[in-house]
Amino acid sequence: MLYSKFYLKKEFKIPTILSLFIIALTTYFIGRLFLTTSIPSRAEKGEIKKIEFVNIFPSQASVVWITDKPGHWWLLYGESSKKLDKVAYDIRENSDIKIVGKNHFALLKDLKSSTRYYVKLTDGKKLIANSNNEPYAFETVEGLTSLNNINPAFGAVYNNNEQPVENALIILSVENSNKLASLSKKNGEWVIPLNYISNNLTKKQKIVSVNEKVDIEIYDDSGNKSNIKALISGLSPISKKITIGKNYNFVNEQQVLGENTSSFKIGNIDFIYPKQNSLISSFNPLIKGIGIAGNDIKIKITGKNLYKVYNLKIKNDNTWSISSPLTLQSGKYSLSLETKDKNNKNIIKTRNFEIAKSGERVLGEATPSSVIETPQLQPTIEASTPQPTTEVSTPEPTIEFTPIPTLLPTETPIPTIPVTGSTIIPLSIVSATLIIIGVAFLAL
Repeated sequence: MLYSKFYLKKEFKIPTILSLFIIALTTYFIGRLFLTTSIPSRAEKGEIKKIEFVNIFPSQASVVWITDKPGHWWLLYGESSKKLDKVAYDIRENSDIKIVGKNHFALLKDLKSSTRYYVKLTDGKKLIANSNNEPYAFETVEGLTSLNNINPAFGAVYNNNEQPVENALIILSVENSNKLASLSKKNGEWVIPLNYISNNLTKKQKIVSVNEKVDIEIYDDSGNKSNIKALISGLSPISKKITIGKNYNFVNEQQVLGENTSSFKIGNIDFIYPKQNSLISSFNPLIKGIGIAGNDIKIKITGKNLYKVYNLKIKNDNTWSISSPLTLQSGKYSLSLETKDKNNKNIIKTRNFEIAKSGERVLGEATPSSVIETPQLQPTIEASTPQPTTEVSTPEPTIEFTPIPTLLPTETPIPTIPVTGSTIIPLSIVSATLIIIGVAFLAL
């Protein structure tokens, strides 16, 4: 025994403190490996420039966002902030088209009314949350009914070379209301129906007047922006050419116009819009005139396969208008009015106009009429939810708030978000750390 003490080598042992340190260190690295995700859940600085929840209805809503750089983006959403189990893509996408750009527009359907929903954005590499690292959130509204006394807002946007801007993002805001949005078409035209506006505080329907102020933001896919200030009464259509990158304020001139026409109206009976023999590129012409306040007036519209009669009461401001949305096909039309003047004498007047074919360029008068200098929008009429109420005299079409209401085909593959554990590297690291821990225990 004494002999072995002098001639046999001592067994090497790792000190206990060092062994515990190795175990703690490897445990820390394993925790870091498995408890953190490979997808950042917070946006990098400046990556998401703007996000808005728009076109919010009882059973559907849209999300629009602008990214700093062009990319292919989509979103995840759900009723729980911890479970975003549904996917929504850009409304322009289908199985053959993948949208890559700065402006993004997703439609969320089959929602529940008065329900809160949570959203995160993704490009497949990262999940984007808000500044508190929580999902973005919005709440659907209660049931809405169609307001038949307000026309849609529409216009067209062009670049500095007078070329139409496609896929420009248009966001319309009325004070204390949920925002509305659309995308411009290939010819630069856009339309936003205004007969479903909800209060963003009460989540109930908001009754708006034609004199309410409106803010419109327009963004093209190159990062240019225009701001427009106007009254609701001046949006059907916007009477001047909009060049992206320039700002416009129509509020004062529309108010002055109203004052000037008010003084002109007294005692007169006539049409204001449309102008005689005008060529109108909008399929929703504004039909408006003046008369004796309180008197009845009959308006007839005739055209190919069309005959409509409206029995109206002239307003206290001496104006009358066909407030129900009227959609006409291309072709020639004739208007007539019949009413009494201040001497109770029967008055009949007529007016002719023409609806241009889609895409036909119109050079209009530089006046605040339904004819504008640039091609106006042909509003797209589609089936949507909620359904507007139709009238007997003027069937009101259901208007889709989204610019291209194409459902994403079910066969479109959902891009897979990268997850931890998809390669052999983590397994190798775990194996190595387990070996180290085993050696450390044996050395104790």
